[in-house]
Amino acid sequence: AEPLNDVTINVAPGRYVLGEGSKHNVVGEALTVSGQNVRIVGSGNGDVVLTTTSNTVVYFVDCSDCEIDGVEVAGGLRTKSSSVSILDCGIEKGLRTQTSSASVSNCRMDFIGTYSTALLAEFNEITSGVFLNGGQRVILRHNLIEGAKPGGVGILVGGTTSVVAERNIIRNFMTGIQLAETSSLEGSANIIEQIQGVGILGTENGLGRVALRENV
Repeated sequence: AEPLNDVTINVAPGRYVLGEGSKHNVVGEALTVSGQNVRIVGSGNGDVVLTTTSNTVVYFVDCSDCEIDGVEVAGGLRTKSSSVSILDCGIEKGLRTQTSSASVSNCRMDFIGTYSTALLAEFNEITSGVFLNGGQRVILRHNLIEGAKPGGVGILVGGTTSVVAERNIIRNFMTGIQLAETSSLEGSANIIEQIQGVGILGTENGLGRVALRENV
């Protein structure tokens, strides 16, 4: 895709199959967004749905100060080397970020998976967990992280990633929070419940800083 600058795309209600009917795109190809200050704005009430046969539906790459707001993504959303705000969206197959900065709020999604990403995630509903690796600082606040079925890990932290987790509800996993390698955690006022195994699990290989306050 050609980079765009200072563009707002207002999407009318409807279901859009990416690449369908186009001579330039292949059906199944993700919507790739590059440039600066690019905004994709839907109605915010579930009336705008983007889909494709690819696992990734929307892909922000080399996109700075970009945003997607009020869109149902019937698949996955990815970012790479970008700074992106994601607001009031549904992301059916989860969010993957790489070497980016991202803020995610008021979204519903399968999972969040990051590599070397500075992330702020708050007021989201997440059904398969949060997986953080590769360093950078991550802030998780006021999220409902509830396993769709028993097992797995609510928040898995690896590498040198530093996590601040505040006032999240983490429910219905084998392990609530698991720390690996030299990751760090500041956890306060989280509710960790309906856990089949261990609420917070460390590693034998050494950790970074761990501070826990008023978690239940």
